Amino acid sequence: MNHVLSHVLRTGVLISIALVVFGSVLTFIHHEPDYFTHARPITQVTLVAEPFPHTIGAMLEHIAHFRGQGFVILGLLVLLMTPIISIATVTIAFALQKNHIFAVISALVLAILILALILGKSD
Repeated sequence: MNHVLSHVLRTGVLISIALVVFGSVLTFIHHEPDYFTHARPITQVTLVAEPFPHTIGAMLEHIAHFRGQGFVILGLLVLLMTPIISIATVTIAFALQKNHIFAVISALVLAILILALILGKSD
């Protein structure tokens, strides 16, 4: 179980890093191609013409149009979902091992995390 759990955590973090780096590179490429030839203040580098995606739909739209911000948000979502997926994995492993007490405890933790995600939505 420890091997599977470490693999889930490592994979989630690596995918998240890859998405954030890819999205950052895309943002720099789309913003202005001559970063390396002109000295510009960092405030101009961080200015982005389109609004930052604040919803799943906006994130998917940014990804569909190959905009870096969508990939960065997806990477952050993957990073946030990694511990939740690991708790789900542990819950299933405890259930398969017939360790009912720990399966119930980890299922309750998983339910609390999912409920917090649902109820923690801000306007």
